[in-house]
Amino acid sequence: MMRAVVKTNRQPGIHVLDMPTPEIGPNEALVQIKACGICGGDLDLYQAKPGAFSRRGRPVELPRIIGHEPAGIVVGVGKEVRSIKVGDRVASDSGAGCGACYYCQQGYFNLCVERRFIGTHRDGAMAEYCAIPGPNLFKIPDSISFDEAAMLEPLGVAVRAMETLVRFKPGDDVAVLGPGPIGLLEAMLARAAGAGKIFVVGRSTSEKRLEFARQLGFSTINAERDDVLSVIRAATGGLGVDAVFDATSSGMPGEATVLLKGIGQLVITATMEGKVEFNADDFKARSLIITANRARNPSTWYRAINLVACGRVDVKPLITHRFDIENADTAFRTLQRREGMKVLIAPS
Repeated sequence: MMRAVVKTNRQPGIHVLDMPTPEIGPNEALVQIKACGICGGDLDLYQAKPGAFSRRGRPVELPRIIGHEPAGIVVGVGKEVRSIKVGDRVASDSGAGCGACYYCQQGYFNLCVERRFIGTHRDGAMAEYCAIPGPNLFKIPDSISFDEAAMLEPLGVAVRAMETLVRFKPGDDVAVLGPGPIGLLEAMLARAAGAGKIFVVGRSTSEKRLEFARQLGFSTINAERDDVLSVIRAATGGLGVDAVFDATSSGMPGEATVLLKGIGQLVITATMEGKVEFNADDFKARSLIITANRARNPSTWYRAINLVACGRVDVKPLITHRFDIENADTAFRTLQRREGMKVLIAPS
């Protein structure tokens, strides 16, 4: 038996329970979890938000051990697992591609139609042990701590967003909408890639996070106090920025395009709900690119690991809180109050 964080019903909250230690199949590895990040999707489950109990159109069956941003040590491998062995230090993607569908055959594993996610479609990693498909797992060097490794999955979202940039050049100006973990990781990556001015935009409800962004050296704008467009144009000679990353689900991508120069790109990494509208006037006599990003590819993982291992991106400042399994409810409440940036559950 093991201790685990479990979503048992469709009411707010979670339970810490004794659960059977998972058995592994032939293409799985048993990982002793050392750290697991709490994602916004986990918080939605905790709060029982509408839509939280379905992912990619597939229901989340309860009870379910949650958590999909883990790092740990491999303690068992199935007979078909080749790339991972017992004793390896690993981090895990939330869901690997099947390798056989149209998108996987094209190399877009992040768009796989058969993806099944740990923590929603199968038991997750806020537990002492987790059975994880071999293709999900990536070895990490000794120079990366388990806490840092638990940041690689969200960092991969930001790296994938950078991979979609078409025209970005060193010295280009960037705006990031949303001062949460993904937004700040995008800002950090933009800086590592040689960006010029970097603006992080948030609202009054995220004032603590905006202050955190300032401590990291970024220019910040409170969208409820200042006119974002005026501030950015004043700082860029009236031109605007070369790239906008929209990392806030409360944002409006249609409005974000006005922040761009006549030649620019909007990259949407937030999970949007409902209908998104764009104003046709914002596209007249302009050459804009709009891309929407989803998850990571295997190549993204190798870049993310290398960026942390080489010290080009330091994720440690974003890890503000660390709780053991028994205090998981306190961990979720901390994140719910926006008191932390990245909150980890550390089973051992």
